[in-house]
Amino acid sequence: RGSPRATRVFEQLYSIGDARPDLVGLRNQALSCSIQDWQAEDARRRVHREAAEQSVKEENQTEFAKHKNAIRSGGDLGWLRWIADVYFNAKNGSPYERLVDALGEENASAAIDGLIAVLRRDDLPAFDEVVQIASKGQYFQWWYAIIAGLDEKWNQGIDLASVNERLLESALAIDLLHPTSYRDANSIKQIERGWKSAAFKARASLALDVYLKIARMKLEQKREHVDGLHELLNNEAFAPYRREMTVQLLRDYPNASSFRLGQLLESAIAIADAHGDLVSFARKVLDGSVAVDSNNHDMWLATAYLVSPEEFSSAVRIRATDQPGLVWLLRDFAGYDHGNPTKDALPLNIAQLKDIAQMTAQNFPNCSHPPSAWWGDQNAWDGSDFVRGLINQISASPSEEATTALA
Repeated sequence: RGSPRATRVFEQLYSIGDARPDLVGLRNQALSCSIQDWQAEDARRRVHREAAEQSVKEENQTEFAKHKNAIRSGGDLGWLRWIADVYFNAKNGSPYERLVDALGEENASAAIDGLIAVLRRDDLPAFDEVVQIASKGQYFQWWYAIIAGLDEKWNQGIDLASVNERLLESALAIDLLHPTSYRDANSIKQIERGWKSAAFKARASLALDVYLKIARMKLEQKREHVDGLHELLNNEAFAPYRREMTVQLLRDYPNASSFRLGQLLESAIAIADAHGDLVSFARKVLDGSVAVDSNNHDMWLATAYLVSPEEFSSAVRIRATDQPGLVWLLRDFAGYDHGNPTKDALPLNIAQLKDIAQMTAQNFPNCSHPPSAWWGDQNAWDGSDFVRGLINQISASPSEEATTALA
């Protein structure tokens, strides 16, 4: 929008054409632009598309009216699947606004009633059924109506205690395995559900059983993506169960995909009273009693050394000579970032700091960062940063042991 002065000047210039007939044509030409062929074609396509969309809406509304009673009672699963699809469509606006746009306000209210009525059906899938079907990479789309119905009931102020165990287990499983999202500006974010958060707090053991069974199913299949594992290892609601759960998962899946095994080992390292069980099982892995892949063997070795350095110092030094990448496992599992300990870093004693610094320096001689761009965090200069960070840690200690280590 122009400033007041610019507006006045424009009006003055425009009025000149009214007083000068010889300038009218030039003025009009300057204030207009011809429509290009592609612009006209684009406008025609847009009008055609909008007319087609309106026709589909009218047809849907007509068909909806024919089945309204069955929909409102939660009986027409075909329509309820379609309603749930509109409800969770990641376009702008609320779920209700999207339904109003698609069906009209009166029909939208009936659609919401139908979603809630789904929760009263006697053929809702059991939790085990949801997991069994998911193990084959399958699901039923109408299940989203269950999640939408529970969302609506929660928005109406439902007491979680009134939700029966079978429904809550299934809903938690469907939400975990088949999450829904919404648009936030230019990004898509996963929907956070109030009833799920409440279930984590008030019915944590039930939520734990759901998430643990699904995680086990994915670990059994050696999947790279293990639904539920992040929550099991990080959500505060599961903290009371984390030690026993993590140790048992490591015993049952010692050769899981490397990334997921790393998550489990890092979690166990952070739990001090799990170290005894962790080392005990690590011995079986390292002596070959429990077979694992070579990369996973190194993960177990790095873990064993970090929690029991005296016992595994010799083994880790020998392995680092042949496999320089072992130092990155030590760095990451110990909680170091670019050579410096993070706030959650594992406390390392002076002997460990010295050992790891020597192993790293042996494989990655001192060098500077390159002047150009680079990628990754396992380059030679990353090794140099790590060594310097370890030396700084030793230097910060006033102990005689630290002074000797630096000599």
